[in-house]
Amino acid sequence: MKNIRKYLIHLLGGVTEGYCERKIDYLVRVERIVAINSVLLMMERCYGMPNDEWIKTVYDYTYARKEAEMKKLEELRRKNIIEKCSL
Repeated sequence: MKNIRKYLIHLLGGVTEGYCERKIDYLVRVERIVAINSVLLMMERCYGMPNDEWIKTVYDYTYARKEAEMKKLEELRRKNIIEKCSL
Protein backbone atom coordinates (compact mmCIF):
# COMPACT_ATOMS: atom_id res chain seq x y z
CA MET A 1 0.00 0.00 0.00
CA LYS A 2 2.83 2.36 0.88
CA ASN A 3 4.56 1.78 -2.47
CA ILE A 4 1.32 2.42 -4.36
CA ARG A 5 0.88 5.68 -2.47
CA LYS A 6 4.43 6.77 -3.32
CA TYR A 7 3.92 5.81 -6.95
CA LEU A 8 0.70 7.80 -7.20
CA ILE A 9 2.30 10.81 -5.55
CA HIS A 10 5.15 10.57 -8.05
CA LEU A 11 2.75 10.32 -11.00
CA LEU A 12 0.81 13.35 -9.85
CA GLY A 13 3.99 15.43 -9.61
CA GLY A 14 4.24 15.49 -5.83
CA VAL A 15 7.11 14.48 -3.63
CA THR A 16 7.26 12.11 -0.69
CA GLU A 17 8.43 13.11 2.78
CA GLY A 18 11.58 11.01 2.39
CA TYR A 19 12.50 12.80 -0.83
CA CYS A 20 11.82 16.10 0.84
CA GLU A 21 14.13 15.27 3.74
CA ARG A 22 16.90 14.12 1.39
CA LYS A 23 16.55 17.30 -0.68
CA ILE A 24 16.75 19.52 2.41
CA ASP A 25 19.75 17.52 3.67
CA TYR A 26 21.52 18.02 0.34
CA LEU A 27 20.79 21.76 0.29
CA VAL A 28 22.09 22.16 3.84
CA ARG A 29 25.35 20.46 2.86
CA VAL A 30 25.70 22.66 -0.22
CA GLU A 31 25.06 25.77 1.88
CA ARG A 32 27.77 24.73 4.33
CA ILE A 33 30.26 24.33 1.49
CA VAL A 34 29.31 27.74 0.08
CA ALA A 35 29.75 29.35 3.51
CA ILE A 36 33.17 27.77 4.02
CA ASN A 37 34.31 28.78 0.54
CA SER A 38 33.16 32.37 1.00
CA VAL A 39 35.11 32.67 4.26
CA LEU A 40 38.18 31.14 2.61
CA LEU A 41 37.92 33.63 -0.27
CA MET A 42 37.65 36.49 2.20
CA MET A 43 40.75 35.22 3.99
CA GLU A 44 42.64 35.11 0.69
CA ARG A 45 41.53 38.66 -0.19
CA CYS A 46 42.92 39.89 3.11
CA TYR A 47 46.31 38.32 2.46
CA GLY A 48 49.09 40.80 3.17
CA MET A 49 47.22 42.81 5.80
CA PRO A 50 48.69 43.26 9.26
CA ASN A 51 47.57 40.56 11.72
CA ASP A 52 45.21 42.69 13.78
CA GLU A 53 43.51 44.16 10.74
CA TRP A 54 43.26 40.73 9.08
CA ILE A 55 41.64 39.18 12.16
CA LYS A 56 39.18 42.06 12.53
CA THR A 57 38.21 42.01 8.84
CA VAL A 58 37.67 38.25 8.69
CA TYR A 59 35.79 38.23 12.00
CA ASP A 60 33.54 41.09 10.91
CA TYR A 61 32.80 39.34 7.61
CA THR A 62 32.04 36.02 9.31
CA TYR A 63 29.83 37.67 11.93
CA ALA A 64 27.93 39.70 9.31
CA ARG A 65 27.41 36.56 7.24
CA LYS A 66 26.12 34.67 10.28
CA GLU A 67 23.71 37.48 11.17
CA ALA A 68 22.38 37.61 7.60
CA GLU A 69 21.79 33.85 7.57
CA MET A 70 20.06 33.94 10.96
CA LYS A 71 17.82 36.76 9.73
CA LYS A 72 16.96 34.72 6.63
CA LEU A 73 16.23 31.67 8.79
CA GLU A 74 13.93 33.68 11.08
CA GLU A 75 12.11 35.04 8.03
CA LEU A 76 11.56 31.49 6.76
CA ARG A 77 10.31 30.40 10.17
CA ARG A 78 7.97 33.37 10.35
CA LYS A 79 6.48 32.45 6.98
CA ASN A 80 6.26 28.76 8.01
CA ILE A 81 8.29 27.70 5.00
CA ILE A 82 10.66 25.55 7.04
CA GLU A 83 7.90 23.23 8.28
CA LYS A 84 6.62 22.71 4.75
CA CYS A 85 8.59 20.98 2.06
CA SER A 86 8.37 23.45 -0.78
CA LEU A 87 11.57 22.46 -2.56
